[in-house]
Amino acid sequence: MKRLVYLASVCLTFVACGDSTGPGSVAGRYALVSLNGAPLPAVFFQVLENKVEITAGHIQLNRDGTCSASATFQSTVAGLVETETSEDTCTWTQNHPAFAITFSDGSTDAGSLIDGTISITSEDFVLVYRK
Repeated sequence: MKRLVYLASVCLTFVACGDSTGPGSVAGRYALVSLNGAPLPAVFFQVLENKVEITAGHIQLNRDGTCSASATFQSTVAGLVETETSEDTCTWTQNHPAFAITFSDGSTDAGSLIDGTISITSEDFVLVYRK
C-alpha cells in the first residue's frame, strides 16, 4: 500500500480481483485485518520500548476505478502515546485475480483480490483487507 510517512522518534515509511464480472462486483469498503499475518493492532516498527502500531485501515473501491485509503497509527515514544490517521486518494485496476492500486503521488502497489480479500505486498509488508 502507499508509503505513509509517520514521525515517531524517527521518520518511518509505510506503504495497500475476485469476480471477473467487472469493477462493480468488487466495489466497496475493505477493512485492514492483518499486517504480516498479525491481526490488528499490529506492530509496524519497534525499537526497544518505542513502537508504532497500525490500529485500523481501509480501502474504499469505487465502481469508476477511483478509491481512497486510510490507515491509523499509534506511536508510543518514551511512554507518550499519540494517534495519527493518514488518508489518500487512489485509482485501482483488476485483471482477475491481479489487483493494482496507484496513489496520488504516483506510487503503485500490487497484489490480488480474490473472494472479497485484497492481499497486497508492499516493501517488506503484507497487508490483508476484507470486504
